[in-house]
Amino acid sequence: MSVTARRDHLLGEWIRQAEGCDLRSIRSFADFLRQDIDAVTAGLTLSYSSGVVEGHLCRIKLLKRACTAARPSHSFERGFSPRRGADPRAETQLG
Repeated sequence: MSVTARRDHLLGEWIRQAEGCDLRSIRSFADFLRQDIDAVTAGLTLSYSSGVVEGHLCRIKLLKRACTAARPSHSFERGFSPRRGADPRAETQLG
């Protein structure tokens, strides 16, 4: 069954076949689909898609991770407040 073909009438038969499968993960997935069959059917039949939004969110998260990884680690980022005029890169500060 192809998801892009939007053949919701085949979903029930696919779930029945999957429940008889030897693989536990397939049976578990079929059980999960059956628990929210209305939402799954709507996802197969409606023309709405959040694919574009998901793509933008993925891109934003990737940029955030890249920016966070490039940032240098300073002592004040670990919960220490540097004194006024003190070098925030210093490992130890007395005060």
